[in-house]
Amino acid sequence: MTGDENTTEALFHPDLVAALEPIPRVDLTEEVVRRFKGLLADGKLKPGGRLPAERDLAVLFRISRPSLRHGLKALEMMGAIESRRRHGTFVTRSAAKVLDEPLHFAVLLNSTSFEELYEVRRIVEVELAGLAAERATTAELDEIENCLVQQKASVHLGREFLQKDLEFHNLIARASHNGLFATILGGLRSIMSDKMRVLLESPRADVPKSVLSTMDQHAQIVRRLRAGNAAAARKAMLRHLEEVYAQWLGLQGNGITAD
Repeated sequence: MTGDENTTEALFHPDLVAALEPIPRVDLTEEVVRRFKGLLADGKLKPGGRLPAERDLAVLFRISRPSLRHGLKALEMMGAIESRRRHGTFVTRSAAKVLDEPLHFAVLLNSTSFEELYEVRRIVEVELAGLAAERATTAELDEIENCLVQQKASVHLGREFLQKDLEFHNLIARASHNGLFATILGGLRSIMSDKMRVLLESPRADVPKSVLSTMDQHAQIVRRLRAGNAAAARKAMLRHLEEVYAQWLGLQGNGITAD
């Protein structure tokens, strides 16, 4: 056996291979957010302050501009930055607090797909509906129904309709009287907003049909909550989430992605 063969055999010795961990891939979106967080912590970026131009940020972070854009999109989804038309992009007042929320941070950095979000909501929100049916106070039920009335009044106001949709689900979470469940759903709020916006704003989406379907399903959920029927409330919530997912699948068939 030659010296080269001995070296190769030594390199691939089972004990040596087992001791080595794979070299981690660097997620550039995650890295942008982490560096942004570091600049905030160091005081080099301040809440309310304006961000440098995109080309300058790309140089500062030493990454390409397309990679930077992905990172900035994640930060905007998290509520850490906001774009103001004709004025630029600014750090929000709540940026530091938002970036300290572990669940919120992890969900967005992992580029959560619509399918993954649906799977989590199907588990969490179906149970929340059942708990709310058993535990909600009269005042909480009134608040949920009032939100539904407000949502109905905003059917032609896309962003406001979406905001009321999210509020409706959050009120149900609060009425479950399980703080941890409510926190989990709250951590998904921004990612839910981003995905649902695709369903409402896509030129190929049947928005009037989707809106009417949502209102009807929300009304059914409220009726089940009012009746205190946990099983029926779970079933109504599951039907609603399945319908939302079906709408997304329809967009996929039209070549539109919500991921």
